[in-house]
Amino acid sequence: MKRHRQVFKKLLELSLTFVLIFATCITHTYGTSDSTTHTTTNTFISDGGEYSLAYILSHYNVFTFDYYKGTHVVGPMIVGGEAGRTTLQGDGSGSLALGGLSTSSSQPFPHLVPSYIKGKASIGNTVTTRSNVPFYLGTVNQNNSYTLAGANGNYYDYYFSDNYVDFNQAKSLIKADADIYQNYEGPSQNGETIKKVEINIGDAFQYFKNNPDQDKYDYQDYVVYKDVVNSEIKLAVKLKLGNNYHFTSFNNVSTIIYDYEANSDPSDKTTIISCNDDKIDSFPIILKSQSDAMGKSEGLTLANEKFYQFDSIESGQNLSVTYICPNATNIEIGNEKNHPGIGKLNGHLVAVNADVKILNGDYNGTLIVKSVDSKAEGHMWSYKGIITPGSLDLTLNKKVNGQVPDQTFEFSLQQVSGPDDSSITQQFRNSLVTSQTLKDGSFKFKLSGFDRAGTYIYQIKEMNNDGYLCTPEALFAKVEVTQSGTLMLPRLVGYYLDENCTQSAEAIFNNLSKTKLTLQKVWKDKDNQDMEAPRDSINVNVYRQAYKQNGHQVQIRILQNINGTSKEIKKETVFVDGDLTFIADASVLATGQSYYVGGIKKVTTTNGSLDISESKNPVFGTFDQYGIEKINLSKITSDATIDIEVSSPDEYSPDNVKLTDFSYTSGSIQKIGEPEQYSTVTLQKGQSWKSSLDVPKYSQDGNVYHYFVEEEQLADYDVTYSNGETSSSKASDVEAKENETLTMTNKQKETVENHYLTITKVDQNDHSKKLKNAKFSLYNGNEELKVKKENDIYFYDPAGDDILTSDDQGMIKIDLDSFKSLNIKDYVLREKEAPENYLKTFDEIKLHFDCENDCYYKIDDHEQVKLNDHQEHCLEISNVQRDAVIKVPNTGYKEYPYLMLGMGLVMISLLGLMIYRKQGGKGNV
Repeated sequence: MKRHRQVFKKLLELSLTFVLIFATCITHTYGTSDSTTHTTTNTFISDGGEYSLAYILSHYNVFTFDYYKGTHVVGPMIVGGEAGRTTLQGDGSGSLALGGLSTSSSQPFPHLVPSYIKGKASIGNTVTTRSNVPFYLGTVNQNNSYTLAGANGNYYDYYFSDNYVDFNQAKSLIKADADIYQNYEGPSQNGETIKKVEINIGDAFQYFKNNPDQDKYDYQDYVVYKDVVNSEIKLAVKLKLGNNYHFTSFNNVSTIIYDYEANSDPSDKTTIISCNDDKIDSFPIILKSQSDAMGKSEGLTLANEKFYQFDSIESGQNLSVTYICPNATNIEIGNEKNHPGIGKLNGHLVAVNADVKILNGDYNGTLIVKSVDSKAEGHMWSYKGIITPGSLDLTLNKKVNGQVPDQTFEFSLQQVSGPDDSSITQQFRNSLVTSQTLKDGSFKFKLSGFDRAGTYIYQIKEMNNDGYLCTPEALFAKVEVTQSGTLMLPRLVGYYLDENCTQSAEAIFNNLSKTKLTLQKVWKDKDNQDMEAPRDSINVNVYRQAYKQNGHQVQIRILQNINGTSKEIKKETVFVDGDLTFIADASVLATGQSYYVGGIKKVTTTNGSLDISESKNPVFGTFDQYGIEKINLSKITSDATIDIEVSSPDEYSPDNVKLTDFSYTSGSIQKIGEPEQYSTVTLQKGQSWKSSLDVPKYSQDGNVYHYFVEEEQLADYDVTYSNGETSSSKASDVEAKENETLTMTNKQKETVENHYLTITKVDQNDHSKKLKNAKFSLYNGNEELKVKKENDIYFYDPAGDDILTSDDQGMIKIDLDSFKSLNIKDYVLREKEAPENYLKTFDEIKLHFDCENDCYYKIDDHEQVKLNDHQEHCLEISNVQRDAVIKVPNTGYKEYPYLMLGMGLVMISLLGLMIYRKQGGKGNV
């Protein structure tokens, strides 16, 4: 800026480098004025300006409600009071330079909006510019000796007005905007989420007090470092850009560090930093976490981490960090209290009631304050963050089988609900808008006309999804609109699957290729003959398993048109990773001739690029048909079908067409994750136990799906699953791929009869009283048989125990089938130990089981008693208490405590052992 300062030593110079958000402002007709006095009735609003925070931060370097005293300023200025050199320069050398006001690209930062100084411009006696945008001055400057001529003798660039800016209205609206920004939590302008974060300085101080050996504490959204400044412990805070941070106070905060490492592009990360201080004696210095184009000089090292200063760059940078200090009346920046000599204000400052002093360096960003006295240059780093919206863009994405589509899709949007008196509601009342996908798969709807606060719901649907399963079928966007002064602020709350906005969703539509899955139920009897179904319906769960497919399925079909109908003669499928080459031979010699009348008429593919070469055996009477062709398919991006249409006077048979000399790399497939249930299907007798459904062929990640089914368990049937190639009783072993049928065959189980001996111990005088802990052993001759107990049943087990013990119900249950391997008929049951306080009542019971002869039992020397032929023998054995004696009837036997069986001396209730019923086979138990 040396040359400008030499040319305009005593003049105010503003050169602007920022990205213009509201570029339409330059279309206004500037300078409507009296040709002699250059007075004007133009205003900030009529020139296209807005009294909104986003507009001013994007377009101006300075906006003060009172004076500005300083040095060089790059961007446009709005000054509500006097403008002149700073009072902070000890040698009086500071001056405010103004010049180069132009949209011309030759300027360091072309000004696209006017500047305005309402008070006295104490900067010399001449204002000179080559501006093609206006420079407005208050009428107090009309009587000064300004030269109104421009560089080419033009004098239409300078205009006088005391009413160009309504500072009272500006202050009111900016304060309202700042309040909304300070409390904002929601989506940013680039679709990311801005969340509100409270900075707990008191908690951090307490942590370092309790942990004196620590110098860093990570709060996840920010990191606090212990910092020693002039022997005083302060804190440095590193912030992830893109959030809304609130400090109760900047006292004891020496440094704020922008965490560039947490963001790939920090320039458009809307970051709001606010504090409640009435007075800020020493504003924190600003550093960044990495060395880059915006600065490479080291600033501080904290906790062994280096942090860097911002360079003195006048323009060309974008910055969306905004400091909001609504209560501050005095702010000092760059004094000796916080690391003198390093750091600078790097961010926009909004403090409409504050007198601001800047004591060194430069500031990068916009000042919206009451007044400024600055030794620092003002550099124009434009704001790109959230704007004060009256409109809102909804940006969504489209994929097909998890990939960016290579075709165009169209979507519609219509309003479902919203305030009835809103302009945008009226706009959508009887219409919808459409949008088409771009090359990257994205599509956008621009919503404008929000002039009423409230909740708006929009439905977005795909219009042309034939041949695909659309996931989801529709999305609902919820928009909340709040009012800030005269501005309406729409905010996207989120996307949802339902109109009530309870099921959140991503902003993406993913069409999935579909395939048909057919389910068939078959009923078979024991002899494997078709049988009448025993029920009217059955539920079948459908599962899908994802696979990562390295390669694609290529189906080759041979088709012949016969009397106007296309007939499939032959079909082969290969799994290809890369290109596929093969030879098709459909040659047919004319009967008794040496020429060909049959061959390949046409080859087409649904995907990839076809190349036909090495054609042989030309078909008689044609110019471009051959019996043999070498076919190459390349650039395959999805599963494909190659249709080869053949021609012949006679109908082909499958053997007439040969597919040979295949050359390709086989594809591979890898299971991804666990299977998930897709749906439940009810198969019904009235529908021949058959059902078909369309299912996705691919997942949203582009993985291929295979399907299997599992039916509800039927006690009397065994089920076998089959897909025509594989059969198994395990459901997940049999999968369906594309357009396949899964058959479930239910076959009646063979009848298996289990045979048991059940012994129940009871009190002789009270048979309802069951006796536990009676102990028995079972013998084969003198050999004790070993047993084990499972599920309350004793089984023969050579490695088991030899004791059978009655349970709490007095019961011992023995599985007699488990003894079949011993091939014996006669057993002996001995009571080893009676229940407590009871006497043993017999030495042994002999048991005989024979399917050809009667089964019986015999107790000690008593006569044997016949057993009835039943599946389960139940013996109820009563024991005598120790103080009770039973007199034997006059039969010649001595007095003897004994076992009461059946209806006589001993009660035995047995339901017999049915090893096989009379119509059954022979065998021993």
